[in-house]
Amino acid sequence: MEFTVIKAKKADLPAVVGLAIKHLQSEGKAEPRNRLRKKAEEIRKIKKNFGLRSRAWFLVYVDGKPIGLGQAEIINPRVGLKRGKISFAYVEPKFRRRGVGTALTQARLEWLKKKKINLVETAIRPSNMASHANLNKYKLKPWLNIYTFKI
Repeated sequence: MEFTVIKAKKADLPAVVGLAIKHLQSEGKAEPRNRLRKKAEEIRKIKKNFGLRSRAWFLVYVDGKPIGLGQAEIINPRVGLKRGKISFAYVEPKFRRRGVGTALTQARLEWLKKKKINLVETAIRPSNMASHANLNKYKLKPWLNIYTFKI
């Protein structure tokens, strides 16, 4: 299977939003607390922040159809570190385990390197073994545990 990873442009916004909706739906199934998240609010934020120079969306195409999505962003520096974040990774289920997520990760990390970022953060659900395997290639080091609970 051949696929292409591109940095999304303004014309790609409908594809970004379409895959983002699928991502939010699948995330809601995997993690009940996300069902409370307002999908419309998330989509509004994506559209509002789409053109920012501190963020980049990447799309993966197969035969002209978008099948994967990921975001990279530059976040506020702390103590001299130039920090970046990779997030919002989604690959259509029938294209998973074929190297698409790895290529998406690589494209996002290359973009951050070009921006002179020297520390990258991400958050992965403990049950998301595919993402753990993908990112462990980069020698992840735990930095912070985040827990959620209802009150």
